[in-house]
Amino acid sequence: MNKINKFRMPMLHVVGMTPFNSTSTVCFIFLKEEKEVHYIWALRQLHTIFVVMGLPCTITTDRELALMNALEQIFSTSAHLLCVWHIQKNVTVNCKSAFINGDEWICRSETSEVHAQRLGEFSTKYATKPTILEYICTTWTPYKERFISAWANQCLHFGNVNTSRVEGAHSTTVKSYLKKEFEAKLSAERMRVYYYYDIPFYREVVKRVSLFALNEVHKQLVIAKRPSTEADPLCTSGFSASMGLPCAHTIRAKLATNQILHLEDFHFHWKLTNPTPATILILLGEPPKPATLELLLASINVTYQQLAPHQQQATHSQLSQLSSQTKEVSTSPAVARTRGRPQGSSNREGP
Repeated sequence: MNKINKFRMPMLHVVGMTPFNSTSTVCFIFLKEEKEVHYIWALRQLHTIFVVMGLPCTITTDRELALMNALEQIFSTSAHLLCVWHIQKNVTVNCKSAFINGDEWICRSETSEVHAQRLGEFSTKYATKPTILEYICTTWTPYKERFISAWANQCLHFGNVNTSRVEGAHSTTVKSYLKKEFEAKLSAERMRVYYYYDIPFYREVVKRVSLFALNEVHKQLVIAKRPSTEADPLCTSGFSASMGLPCAHTIRAKLATNQILHLEDFHFHWKLTNPTPATILILLGEPPKPATLELLLASINVTYQQLAPHQQQATHSQLSQLSSQTKEVSTSPAVARTRGRPQGSSNREGP
């Protein structure tokens, strides 16, 4: 959320992640107030962008209760995570009398059993500080599935468990991510290849998935090639479920049977065969063809048949809203008056 604009209005900045691990702005939405009713309106407008593309797998925000309630209503089929960085910061601020740093909190528990053990140890350690335990148990524990690794890593979030992408994107504009830039990166990715990918194991995926995805998989390959011991952790499926990439356990099994990587081992998000995202065309005022209503409806119908059941349900709901909505005339909000001389005014008058 950002209020640095001439209208002095809350501005909801929505960003996404490209296959190259770069950030793309989806939209800016001005809100009258940061209340649930206004978030619902804003998210309904955002929902129209995804009506044909399919809903996002995961949405990450901070703990803004009004926004969280609105997300439950409009994007009910998308997983909703809470920003781990903001949680660590808030816990540190509210518990600084007892904590040395926010890292003492337990966001990184990889399994529910480990989380239960660490939570028990935490409760015992701070048994003499009831205010801290009450703060943790009432403010964060009810949402543990949204940030504790044991649950959060079962969501396909591509490594986005913080809102840092939005923070970094505040200094850019909508036009900073253009169709030609996406195509240029796509061409560059297909031309570049590192020497350690020039092996049979990668031959079917090199230049067909992004280098970022290959780099992440190569880290797993290095782990898979280490000598196996009984102390090796069991596969929790956290990496594959959250990243859409094969984990070290999967790769180790492939190596043991002389198999190689296939394009099907990668989530479609990482594939370089994707067309230019429809979001970019919408932002640039270039609606995807076909242009005629009849052909557009036919295209939507074809896409609808290929969607998963929950996406069909969400699409059907959005189309129903679209068909019943009334025409609204939007006007720019009044520019907020500031103290001092207006911007761009001439020099002060003489005596």
